[in-house]
Amino acid sequence: MSRNSQTSRLTESAFIAGILLIFAIIGTLIFPFIDYIYALPAIILAKRHDYKASIMALVTAGIVATILLGVQAGLYYLVLYTPMAATMSYFIDKDKKPSITIAFSGLAYLISFIILLFIMQLFLGLNLIEYVTEAFQQSFEMQEGLFSNFEGFQEQLESSREMYDNMLELIIMIMPGILIATSLSMVVINYLVAQKIGKRLKARIRPLGDFKNFKLPSNIVLGMLVIFGLTMLVGQFNIVDYETLSANILFLFQIVFFIQGLALVRFLMDKYNINRFLRVVIIIFIIINPAFSLAVILAGMADVLFDFRKLKENK
Repeated sequence: MSRNSQTSRLTESAFIAGILLIFAIIGTLIFPFIDYIYALPAIILAKRHDYKASIMALVTAGIVATILLGVQAGLYYLVLYTPMAATMSYFIDKDKKPSITIAFSGLAYLISFIILLFIMQLFLGLNLIEYVTEAFQQSFEMQEGLFSNFEGFQEQLESSREMYDNMLELIIMIMPGILIATSLSMVVINYLVAQKIGKRLKARIRPLGDFKNFKLPSNIVLGMLVIFGLTMLVGQFNIVDYETLSANILFLFQIVFFIQGLALVRFLMDKYNINRFLRVVIIIFIIINPAFSLAVILAGMADVLFDFRKLKENK
């Protein structure tokens, strides 16, 4: 590597470390959802130079974030996001298939999350279940404080209390499934955005392919039945809690069939030349309306069985 190339690599690494630090500050103090694309600058750096420069920028940003924002926030970025971003950087730098990149990066996030929970429980005394419960309690108490002085709202508050309790119980039960879905969605979002930005910066990243052609394996329904059968068998031996395990499996299958259903909707939109405004309206209705969401899940299951789009199965 020439001296100019080495200088350019170090300069860009320092610049990306600065951007990552800004992301960490914004995520901690202002807008937490920016954490979803925390890995993005590191991915672009890996494609422009190599994964080692990316890891160097990630670790530097994490250390500085720990100094500036405190141990808890620093651990959040060093332990949770850095391994996932480093894994994505490595596989994208090596030009691996998108499916391999997503799978290993999602796994890295899951392992990092478990390690982070262990560290926070051991050294900081923080418990995830207690944190979620406290957040729900604070949300309800805020609502209760706003409406308690108004007549006629007492019944509604009691109904809300029951709804909050049921929702909290469900969220705690399917927490592993939520974690898996979150990790994969985060990796996919970073991959897609990096692919778009990479085109502009002449840093080509393997495309994921057109979403309308997304298709689950045709034997996934059989696999689902086998998994539920094994779950019942495991439940009989009291190895794990049957209700919790089955709820998480059902939640994850709903997500994958929902994605297949959305791909079918996108296919039909293109086929019938639906204009952009109407597409946005349809997607919003699907997301916010449970009946529409259920219809998309059922459509996804039907598409797996009958292959409405006549696509060849993705191997």
